[in-house]
Amino acid sequence: MNQAQAADGTEPTRAQGPDPDGAIAPPEPDVAAGGGATEIEPAGYLLGSAEHPVILIERLLRATPGDVWSAWTEPDRVARWLGAIEAPLSTPGVQVRIAMAESELPADFDQVENPATFTVREAVAPAEGRDGRLVLTFDDRADPSGRLIVSMRAADGGCLLTLRHALAPVAGAIDQSAGFGAGWEGFLDWLEEALTTGSRGDVDRYEALEPLYQRRQSRLALVRDGSVSSSGGGAVVRHERSVEAPVERVWDLVATSDGLATWLGRVAEGELGPGASVVLVQDDIRPEERQRWDVTAYEPLRRLVVEWTGNDEPPSTFSIELTSDGDRTRLELEERGIRPENADGYLAGWHAHLDVLVAAAEGFGIPSLRQALLATGT
Repeated sequence: MNQAQAADGTEPTRAQGPDPDGAIAPPEPDVAAGGGATEIEPAGYLLGSAEHPVILIERLLRATPGDVWSAWTEPDRVARWLGAIEAPLSTPGVQVRIAMAESELPADFDQVENPATFTVREAVAPAEGRDGRLVLTFDDRADPSGRLIVSMRAADGGCLLTLRHALAPVAGAIDQSAGFGAGWEGFLDWLEEALTTGSRGDVDRYEALEPLYQRRQSRLALVRDGSVSSSGGGAVVRHERSVEAPVERVWDLVATSDGLATWLGRVAEGELGPGASVVLVQDDIRPEERQRWDVTAYEPLRRLVVEWTGNDEPPSTFSIELTSDGDRTRLELEERGIRPENADGYLAGWHAHLDVLVAAAEGFGIPSLRQALLATGT
């Protein structure tokens, strides 16, 4: 249903940067807290799956997109918050080493212990009517082939910065995700301070945020990518999730009009129930399109089956089955009748919707649908 076009897509320790034994983290400062960012609350999310973990963080900065671009690409500005770099990050194809968290350029980079190494894959400076976009790949052992995408766009009198770090799909990547997530939060705290005062200040929330990211990491470790198969000339998409919530809570989200609005779409006509025909509108992604749902099975607390048409797609059928396990619920989603060429997009789209559903059911770290789709590379 909701096709999304997919794009390119060790135990964490407190380290000076990406290295074989740790994840990105700011160093221990002299003062544990201070500056402008002191609330102990993550701004970002761990999304994706155990096989493909993704860190997604958004910050609304009190600066212009052009100023934020300079802070990410110009050596003297980068040194104020991220670390000393040997060359600008604004030239595609260039490989650059960074002494993470160091404010002065080393006399000899070869003497730097475990520098982070990036290759600039894409660099588009923001301009009138155009968002800024910086794409880097990691070329070191902490996250080999990991991909960092940073975008900057004008918003609310400032700049909305979106950071998407897709960890390399290698063994142990999930075990580093909490450290990377808390580390990026810390560096972005320093970026905010540097944009305001010209220096990173004393703020450090790494120790406070890491346990919260660890909880998200433990949940992400249970999430799998889903699968695509063939049946009768069409594609079949399947996902399974384990939800830390009772089946009653999950059923309310899956099979009531109010619940669907939380994670999938708004019921614009009719009321969801046995034998119902309703019209669903996905205001966040396709507000102009209307999907017709015909409910063919509605077994409370157990099963919902819908035949639907819309989005210029052939009719297809999706089902959601729930199995109660005490205070947990197993959710199985399947959609049949998808055009084979669209199957990967549907797989990613359903993954994003289920991220929002599970977070809403469990009651913490609830991303918007737009953020969940970004994490899939949409």
